[in-house]
Amino acid sequence: MTDATLLPDAEAPDAEATEATRSADAPALPSGFAMRRDGLYWFPPEDDAPPLQVCGPLTVAALTHDGEGRDWGALLQWLDGDGRAHEWAMPRAMLAGDGTELRAHLLSRGLFVAPGRRARERLAEYLMRSAPAARVRVVGRLGWHVGADGRRVFVLPDETLGPPGAERVMVQTERPEALPPLRRAGALADWQRAVAAPAVGNSRLAFAIGVALAAPLLGLLDAEGGGFHLRGPSSSGKSTALHAAGSVWGGGGLRGWARSWRSTDNALEAVAAAHNDLLLCLDELGECEPEAAAAAAYMLANGCGKGRAARDGGARRAAEWRTLFLSSGEVGLGDRLAEARGGPRRLRAGQEVRVLDIPAEAGPHGLFETLHGHASGAALADALREATRRCYGTAGRAWLAVLAADPEGSAAQARGVVDAFLRKYLPAKAGGQARRAAGRFALVAAAGELAIGAGILPWPPGEASGAAAACFKAWVAAREAGAGSAEDAQALARVRQFLIAHGASRFETVGEGGEPSGERIVNRAGWRKRGDDGQWRFWIATETWRGEVCAGLDPQAAARALLRRGFIVAGEGGRLTQKPRIPGLGPTRVYVVRADILAE
Repeated sequence: MTDATLLPDAEAPDAEATEATRSADAPALPSGFAMRRDGLYWFPPEDDAPPLQVCGPLTVAALTHDGEGRDWGALLQWLDGDGRAHEWAMPRAMLAGDGTELRAHLLSRGLFVAPGRRARERLAEYLMRSAPAARVRVVGRLGWHVGADGRRVFVLPDETLGPPGAERVMVQTERPEALPPLRRAGALADWQRAVAAPAVGNSRLAFAIGVALAAPLLGLLDAEGGGFHLRGPSSSGKSTALHAAGSVWGGGGLRGWARSWRSTDNALEAVAAAHNDLLLCLDELGECEPEAAAAAAYMLANGCGKGRAARDGGARRAAEWRTLFLSSGEVGLGDRLAEARGGPRRLRAGQEVRVLDIPAEAGPHGLFETLHGHASGAALADALREATRRCYGTAGRAWLAVLAADPEGSAAQARGVVDAFLRKYLPAKAGGQARRAAGRFALVAAAGELAIGAGILPWPPGEASGAAAACFKAWVAAREAGAGSAEDAQALARVRQFLIAHGASRFETVGEGGEPSGERIVNRAGWRKRGDDGQWRFWIATETWRGEVCAGLDPQAAARALLRRGFIVAGEGGRLTQKPRIPGLGPTRVYVVRADILAE
């Protein structure tokens, strides 16, 4: 028995016969190898040894690297059993081990790989020793990259989009199966009619599609990433919006383009990196643990994974990405944190602005304001879900073709729409967080309006901006701080809550002449005294202010926020505190808070 797969009439390699089975421009094979019609053969140096079939026809078309002499690999080409062409930029680092993952990928893509140790060794040798003259530059992730000629190109798994004559750049990965499902089904016109057209008059649905188109604009406008979260009760249409948005880029399978929030940190990092410059859809926030959800909000928006140690103790390269994500769930991020083990957690302003919480219900039909002839919101949702199973992936490719043909021009047009949106919809006295949020809503509006102008979205001009504006207003209305600062609103709420709970029980009354009331106060937090206007002034000791009232907040920033609202009475020289004489204690540094904060 032998572990080789033999050709029955195998002979010693004949140069003329071998060349007849290869194209004229095919790269030369390493010594000892020959390509026949049924595959790659290796001829042992012994004259009487039979040739060994290594695999089916497999061509190393070019060597690959990152342009700086790193990440070398090989561009492999082959046909599967049905004659479909396959191409893969294989990292040569995969040859460092036993090559199991390499062979698994080739087998799963339809290439015959001969069994046996000798065949495996010869396959590795062939891939290592092949040295074609052609070179292809590779990158480690999808999305925008700058070619050697200085022009931007957008790299997809199967093609590179850019201006005419731009350099070809390919993505090189050890796990091509982990890339997002950038598949296509149906025609663009079918998608426009069945998925995009029903979004007219439906702000949340149109906005979700706009988010999908806005993801590639992040790199062109150097904008920060982040997410939008559609919050609402079950069966209100949230998942339908995610499916409609995902159908811009791809689909197929049980979940289409959407992924689940229920993932480990490592898995979510890998998913985010794979969706660089593309939309990431995450369904059902409630499946994610509260602490993990809070950490993910920062991680996804910041575009960088955890730093980790390599096997040799050195630092591994952290995963990086740039993406917009669209999320859904019955509760918002703040509500999810309130369910954390060990007690409720506070939603910080940084988390809130990274994941913008939008009420999903827009009217009596849940997500939908307009039914477009359907009997109910559920009927429209069912029609959209069915349409996204039939039509997907065409709009995103058409959109990238528009952007990649003139990246700088597209960016300039998008900036114009962003500026116009902010001038029209951003309140003049908006805080910094509201401005950051408005910029992300404006980016979605810009993507939609440019896609309308390019004929990709069958909507009237202004539809995308109107949908983004409606969602921005809904975000502001649902936010405790409105268009103001979340930290200021949190400080105001915290002080008000403390005084409501303890204003009568933990504050000793001071008479008009400064005499103590004599009442017995347990666990005193401060004192209270009526002012000339008849209103109470609460004197809160600085230690209590830091340790209890503003625990978890910046106490100085909280005091400044109340001072700007007129709820703190400033001391000498505009200081945040005063130093009144306290009965029995003498001059004591306190924060003086007006009682009308309770009526705010």
